[in-house]
Amino acid sequence: MGPAQPDRPVLLLNGACGVGKTTLAEALSDLLNLRAIPHAVIDLDALSKVFPRPRSDPYGSAIALGNLQSLLPNLGTRPLILPRVIETDADLHALRSALAPCRITHVLLRADLATLYHRLHRREAGASLEWHRTRAAVLDASLPFGPSPDLTLDTRDLDPEQAALALFAATDWPAKQEQP
Repeated sequence: MGPAQPDRPVLLLNGACGVGKTTLAEALSDLLNLRAIPHAVIDLDALSKVFPRPRSDPYGSAIALGNLQSLLPNLGTRPLILPRVIETDADLHALRSALAPCRITHVLLRADLATLYHRLHRREAGASLEWHRTRAAVLDASLPFGPSPDLTLDTRDLDPEQAALALFAATDWPAKQEQP
């Protein structure tokens, strides 16, 4: 048996549609690049873009986790930034199991509905806009009662770089680790 694999640091960016999960992930990546800190950003929404999705997996969660697991051997133990809606403790457990061994820092991003709708109007149109507006309202109401975050960050009045700096100031992520 070889040495135990260290727990991979994972930064989970959770929140409603339009709150800035993916945008913040990119801003965090830019700051880590400037600091020469190894990491990877994996957009789990992109890993779940399959049509049609199985009825048993309407949001593509199982598809995303299966695709994520296929990527992990290529990444070593470098820290991961994962933007994704995680609604339940079971969703969080499934993510943790897919990434094991890992140490997840769960950040819940928040903004008021007017901000979410404004952001969605900038990126969506037609039926997609209406779907995302409806989903954003549901998530805005339900996520505060979902898995307990390690940190809640209001993104309403922050540009992506400000939000990234605020997140780094409020957490120890990524904690010092061996280079991958």
